[in-house]
Order: sequence, then C-alpha cells, then structure tokens
Amino acid sequence: MGHRVRLFVGSAQALKPLHEAAGLCGLYALAPAARLLVLPLDETIHERLHRSYGTGDWLEIGGPLLTSSDMAAAAKASEVDRVAYLETDYLDGDGLQHAVVWQGGILTLGPLTLDVSQSRSRHASLWPVNVALRSLGVEADMWRDEFTVFGLDRYRSCAEILSRASRMD
Repeated sequence: MGHRVRLFVGSAQALKPLHEAAGLCGLYALAPAARLLVLPLDETIHERLHRSYGTGDWLEIGGPLLTSSDMAAAAKASEVDRVAYLETDYLDGDGLQHAVVWQGGILTLGPLTLDVSQSRSRHASLWPVNVALRSLGVEADMWRDEFTVFGLDRYRSCAEILSRASRMD
C-alpha cells in the first residue's frame, strides 16, 4: 500500500500567509476537532506559492521537494506559530519520509529524511513525520503513533485530502 503526501501543517493563523499566497487552495482538518490544519502542496499550489515568493533554489537531491523560497516562506509563517512540512513517498514499504519544522521564524528541526526500506529502526516514533508532529504537540497514545493520531493514515494522497478531508477556511 502506498502513501504520497506533501503538506504544510500548523494552526490556521500560522498557515494563513501560505494559504493566501497560494490563492484558492484550502486548509483542511484530517481529524475531527483538529487543532492543526494542513495545506496540501500539490503541483498547482506549489506553483502559486512560487509566483508569490519566487522559486528559489531546490534543496539537495534526495531531500524534501522544497526550494529555498519555500523554506523562507515557512520560516516567515512560523513567526506566528510553529509550522511543519511533511512529505511521504512510499509504496509497499519502500520509499522516503521527509520533515522540516520552523518556530519563531527559524528552522528548528531538519530537514529530516528517512529511507523507509533502509531503516534499521522499525520504531515509528523515530521516523521524521512522527518527530515533526510531536514537535507540534501531537501526542501518540498506547495504540497509535503521531501519524495515526493526526489522521494521516486516513489519506494516502493530497488528492484524497482535497476530496475527503474537512475544509476549514
């Protein structure tokens, strides 16, 4: 089974500048009563952000699909509240996870990358997406990791988020 998402995560207030720059895109809640929202970053929305903030230089090959201007825009948005970028791209246990977190206008975590197929750790708590979500205040419980508590297990792609998640703007 595959999972491929690219999204910014944060409070509605923190995501507001990215949301406005992307125009006509939505902010979504992945779970009922979610405190944190997501801005799915499909190609169209990413292109709109680049029109607003400039393209910048792409990060290293094998890293998250972000540019220097994406990083700067997220850092600016984090002046209000913490913001994370989460990316998954795997199929049947092979692929990558990436995560980055900003707070107070500065990069505080990452970019983190994990090759899921090469990982020695099967402990999901150490995987980049869970680490980033934990830094935003998402708490695992006895049965579920942060990925599941946040609701990412219910959506395999940005298209699924756009079609089935609750739009909050």
